[in-house]
Amino acid sequence: MTTYYVDTTVSGGLDNGSSWANAWNDLQAAIDKPLAAGDVVLCYSNGDTNKESPGATIDFDGTSGSNSSGGYIKFIGCSTNSGDGSPDGTKYVLDGGGILSPLVYMTSDYLWIENFRFTNASGDGVAAAVGSNADRWVWINCEFDNHGDCGWTCTGDTADYHLFVGCQFYSNTTHGCGSSAQYAWVVNCTFYQNGNHGYLAGNMYSNLFRCAFYDNADGLINASMSAWSYVDSCVFDGTNQSSESSVSMDGDQVLMLASRITNAAIGIQGNSNFATIGWCLFDGNTDDTAQDTLLFHLPFQSDLDLTSNKGVFSEGNPAGSTNKFDPDMDDGYNAASSQDYNLKASRTYNSDGTDTVELGVGS
Repeated sequence: MTTYYVDTTVSGGLDNGSSWANAWNDLQAAIDKPLAAGDVVLCYSNGDTNKESPGATIDFDGTSGSNSSGGYIKFIGCSTNSGDGSPDGTKYVLDGGGILSPLVYMTSDYLWIENFRFTNASGDGVAAAVGSNADRWVWINCEFDNHGDCGWTCTGDTADYHLFVGCQFYSNTTHGCGSSAQYAWVVNCTFYQNGNHGYLAGNMYSNLFRCAFYDNADGLINASMSAWSYVDSCVFDGTNQSSESSVSMDGDQVLMLASRITNAAIGIQGNSNFATIGWCLFDGNTDDTAQDTLLFHLPFQSDLDLTSNKGVFSEGNPAGSTNKFDPDMDDGYNAASSQDYNLKASRTYNSDGTDTVELGVGS
């Protein structure tokens, strides 16, 4: 394993990435180095202070970091340009200047991107093009914001097995994450103030855990779920949408557990067969809780709280299913001896523009 260095503030060094003093001045120089599995590239821009504004799209091309052996090449944003860089969440910032489209191309396998912010492209922020191969990426504590199209996207079956942890997708003109990836895992991420979907699952096997969706475009859908998707402990806040749903289920056999669907015209809408919903809270939806051709299977002890909704599941329920009403918003284990998993999902609006989101289950 070799450690390399990128520092947008460095001057006078050897420009070979061998140390902070000899760091590369831009990210593409590091990518163009033949990196190997296990290599780490520490990147410093002091947040927005000395952000990198590349003159061309950053391209993780297959000749400069493609790795099929299963070992990751890591690019990590740092808080200092000395020692080990002291990674503490401070981001390395790539700014497209309102010109580049996309800001970054994904065309390699097995890459790990941590503490990065991708902002201000004229089109997509991060994209995988048709015909490229960009599988098995890890994104940790990254931001995708203020792009002229999607924050993150891929076209067709070009970027599968991606993991997003603690990322933010916001203020993008269309989707926060316009994904066509199969086998995507999205954990502790937030999607807000996007002009279209917060998350668009264009292919199968999307998995969302402890994510929050709010303030995405009025009249549009917070999250669109494809076939065999799994949703657990998420909040979908339609933010008083006037006509559309907070969640769209467009694929079969979607499983949703312990989530809150609120403040939309319709809580869930779509064309999904055999969607399973349990331990969920529907509140503040002004039309129907769910409608269209949804065929719901409500599992045993799947009490759903339907407080302050105009309607309930309006059609498509198979014979024998029920819409239970559980006013204390627990999971249906009402016996005194049984553990009670109360749903906790709330958002606090702060005056400085940063919202506090609490979500999950627990007494």
